[in-house]
Amino acid sequence: MRNSLQGVLSTYIDAPLVTLDDEILTAKVHSLYQVLDDDRSKHGARGQSGTVLSKILHRKHPKSLPLHDKWVRRCYLGSDGVPTDKTRPWAEYGLLR
Repeated sequence: MRNSLQGVLSTYIDAPLVTLDDEILTAKVHSLYQVLDDDRSKHGARGQSGTVLSKILHRKHPKSLPLHDKWVRRCYLGSDGVPTDKTRPWAEYGLLR
């Protein structure tokens, strides 16, 4: 997954997400989380998750990519977060608000 992620990040414009219009934001988030879906289709589920990926992305771009895990989500959304759906691609999940 490293090579795919580096490819996406090499074209990444480091700008706060709130400054981007919806079309650019959607494309950016989709391409970042699509890496998880692509890796699973090639190699099967190997334990990678959106939480781990968000931690990696946040460390690389802390001002523009938020950390995402269940505790941060509960802080902002309470217990009524996005419902679990094991069939939903990560790229789609990353776009849910």
